[in-house]
Amino acid sequence: MSLDEIDAAGDEYDSELAQRTLEEEGLNYVLQEKPEEIRKVAKDWRAEDWLEQSHDWLRLLNVVSQHDREQIRESIWQGANHGRHQQATAIQDLQLFKLASSVSDLLESLAKLRLRANDAVGSDELTQRLDLYAQSCLEGEDLTWASDLVAVTRAFREVLFAIADPQRKQSLEWTLSDHIKTIDAALQKGTLPRLVSGALQDKRRKFFVREPNPTATPLPSLLADWISDYLVNYSDRIDLGTCVECGKVFSRQRRDNTYCSKTCQNRVAYKRKKIFETGLLEKLEITQKSTTEELQRRVWVYHPRLGLGLLEMATEQYKRLSSITVRFPQTVRVFSLRDLFQPEPDTSKIEFYRATDVAALAELL
Repeated sequence: MSLDEIDAAGDEYDSELAQRTLEEEGLNYVLQEKPEEIRKVAKDWRAEDWLEQSHDWLRLLNVVSQHDREQIRESIWQGANHGRHQQATAIQDLQLFKLASSVSDLLESLAKLRLRANDAVGSDELTQRLDLYAQSCLEGEDLTWASDLVAVTRAFREVLFAIADPQRKQSLEWTLSDHIKTIDAALQKGTLPRLVSGALQDKRRKFFVREPNPTATPLPSLLADWISDYLVNYSDRIDLGTCVECGKVFSRQRRDNTYCSKTCQNRVAYKRKKIFETGLLEKLEITQKSTTEELQRRVWVYHPRLGLGLLEMATEQYKRLSSITVRFPQTVRVFSLRDLFQPEPDTSKIEFYRATDVAALAELL
């Protein structure tokens, strides 16, 4: 090596050393002077990592949600046609079997993915262990696990709806109580995931991991644990919402975003336009002086954000209308007198209708 080459190498080393020194000084300054900002960034990174690892949980939630939405839609159709409502928690055997079959297919696909990942050279340890339930969650005679999945998923969707509604902040604790009890009851049915050790010679994998036991912890309990983890540790960083069209749970950038995609938004706009332009609804004039007798079943309620739902129950106080319960395809909502007749802002005004063609209307829900 010539003297010129030696000098050039020395200059390059000095430049790299100076650069590293500047970076270290800059890092030390930020750590000392901006600790809160560093903590915030670290929490954001941790939340993003958790969301990425939750991909399979969201898939499971959405398989259940989309089947459940069809069940609720059928319940509305039954109520509109026959003047009676099916219970929200009662899932018909055929629908429950279809849900169980879809969940079983998902778990089986995850089990195959796990098998391929374990055989792949240099593959990272998968953090989800839903694949362990591929053999215990099957479509058989006992579908209690599937029914419990529906109950926990529905409760979580209701929680997401509640915490995203600014008009319900005053009564949020009361609104959430029943749904939290449902999630907590599922937690009580399972045991904590066990501690297992991995292969010490493979440094690419974690040596100690937590692993659920399907015989001791039902899948709904594991889902309830994931939901609890989100609500306690990540709900202030990650805003999960429920699409009012398809029922999908998704991560959203704005709290007022009620659709998971532009496709769902366009589909809702098309259906609402068709409903109102083809004369499927006839407007009813309901005032504060109206009584429950004027709000018999088969009255439809339109909400700008939640869409069209069927009136399920109306209550009176001092012989005046005080509240109504409405079943929408994705949620059940109770509206007070203030919600009905003192909307803030005016864009949240609730309107009442009677259907001229129930069958055609039901197809557009």
